[in-house]
Amino acid sequence: EVSLPSGSALTTADPTNTKILTIKEIYNKNANAVVEIVTQYTTSYGYWGNVAGESAGSGVILTEDGYLVTNYHVIEKAEQIHIRLKSGDTYEATLVGSDEENDIAVLKIDAQDLSYVTLGDSSTVEVGDLCVAIGNPLGVLGGTLTDGIIGALDREIKFSDGETRRLLQHNAAVSPGSSGGGLFNESGDLIGIVNAKANSTEAEGIGFA
Repeated sequence: EVSLPSGSALTTADPTNTKILTIKEIYNKNANAVVEIVTQYTTSYGYWGNVAGESAGSGVILTEDGYLVTNYHVIEKAEQIHIRLKSGDTYEATLVGSDEENDIAVLKIDAQDLSYVTLGDSSTVEVGDLCVAIGNPLGVLGGTLTDGIIGALDREIKFSDGETRRLLQHNAAVSPGSSGGGLFNESGDLIGIVNAKANSTEAEGIGFA
């Protein structure tokens, strides 16, 4: 269980503020708070020895002093974790805590005065609501914006690791590398962490957070 220091305040949305933003305004509000994540790891091939690997994902800054959230599967094998801000600045991150069952991890970078998100309330989301995803699709397209609507609530999805998770379904375009990025509502508040898409060749526009 992660307990943030008293000076690391999370910001939650004011439930009385129902101002609807344009997609451009949602992006401008949150783009600097969504980061690129690159991890380095080593895979053992027995007789053939060890092989170094690299993978990429996304993350969302929660506090101005550098706490951020991503998916557990983004950093699961990581020996080193590097964060790249929209400004281009890079930092090495440390793992603060993780919840494999819910595919969530909290990281920390040594930085101050960062842009950060406002936490929304995903329990108030309804089918048909506008949603916006910001992330790092394909691991090389950091700061990418896509939009869509909420397609279903509490969708029960079974993953290849055997875990079953209840997720928001949406149709904002996401790709490998988008995992860990933010899903925002029409007020620009964070309502989900992008973590999956339907990978069937017959499926289009089916993402989850």
